Amino acid sequence: MFNKNMKVVVRGFFELIFVLFLFSPQYKNALTIWIELDLTLLLSMLVLPCGCYLTVKEYRQRLRSDNRSKILKLLFLAFAGWCCYRAFGLPIKEYPYSKFLCFLIYTMPAFFISYLIIGRSQERLYRFMRLTLVFAAAINFEALRVFLTQIGTRMALNNVLDNNYLVAGQTIGIGIITLTGILLSRFVGNKNIGASYWAELMLLTCMIYMQLNLGGRGPVLSGLVALIAMIWLKSLTTSPAITKSMLKRVFVFIFAFGVFYLLIELMFKMEKQSAFVERIRYDYLQNDESILLRLKYYKSAWTMFLEHCLIGVGFGGWPYHHGLGDMECHPHNIFLEIASETGLVGLVLFFSILIVIFSRFTAEKLRSLPLMQTFLCVFLFCFANALKSGDLNDNIAFFCYMGVLAGMFERFDKKVTQN
Repeated sequence: MFNKNMKVVVRGFFELIFVLFLFSPQYKNALTIWIELDLTLLLSMLVLPCGCYLTVKEYRQRLRSDNRSKILKLLFLAFAGWCCYRAFGLPIKEYPYSKFLCFLIYTMPAFFISYLIIGRSQERLYRFMRLTLVFAAAINFEALRVFLTQIGTRMALNNVLDNNYLVAGQTIGIGIITLTGILLSRFVGNKNIGASYWAELMLLTCMIYMQLNLGGRGPVLSGLVALIAMIWLKSLTTSPAITKSMLKRVFVFIFAFGVFYLLIELMFKMEKQSAFVERIRYDYLQNDESILLRLKYYKSAWTMFLEHCLIGVGFGGWPYHHGLGDMECHPHNIFLEIASETGLVGLVLFFSILIVIFSRFTAEKLRSLPLMQTFLCVFLFCFANALKSGDLNDNIAFFCYMGVLAGMFERFDKKVTQN
């Protein structure tokens, strides 16, 4: 019994370190003690040895991988290798080299640990989901604290643990999707609705309110797409009666939240609009520098892809060819970034990875594994977010949840085969 409890503690500690590693860009700048030593690098050095040990153990317990699993691993390694190879030979050095090193040390481990360890165990998935939710809730309350200190200005929050609203928006957005999945699964499964249900509902209300007041449009719109997809998936996998009852509760929540939002606005007598509402006004959008700059970046990346169609301008070479020199910048779209910097070769490899992963996806798995619906919608949120922001090597959460889904799909196939 003692050994069993110790194993659970050790595994839980590994998942805690992994979650801190995934979201370290959210908070590492606020910890001044880590200015000299990068916190993400330190956590990576802790996660990698544990990940290698658990992967070997997993391999021995569950025997050999099937052919599609081998193909997926080879494709990801080929994609990573091609990206790293294309970082060399550029007129600039600092940004391309740092980009490929970050991809090797941060992004690759995030995918492989999620795929080979987290996604293949039901217990690990539940622990990972809960730890992620706890972390997102902690960031939410920190954002709320900062928001209350500048409530009269209603500016976008650029100081949530020394990071901006987009980073905080992604973290809180993942928490919102995860918590919504938990609440809907509890309701659909006819589980008892007690104090914990109402506490989770209040937390969800707080997180949505905070997301709307951060100022980031991308995380809000990405979250809306993911939430609609989750409700749709739940309706496909439940009976019409339960679906009707679920939709009724969703509409009641939306109405109650609308009333809550208006009451908060009146209570604080806020003369200015929230940063999000301000940034979606038509007159604001017409001259929005952020949107205009992104459109300029998109056009530039597309032009580079057409001019260097096969191999691209080089991994990390887009800023130089765009005229920004050797600085950290990207086209703000994951597909345009891959296309412009790695060409058709990189684009084909990346699409091949997605095709191999989702070729395992079936409606049967969606019905049999309610947890999969939640992780699928979190992945959709990260995917939509990656279409408008984030460097390739910074989209660690996107590659993490991609790996989680790959592991879940593969584990389901093995269970069916064994049965």
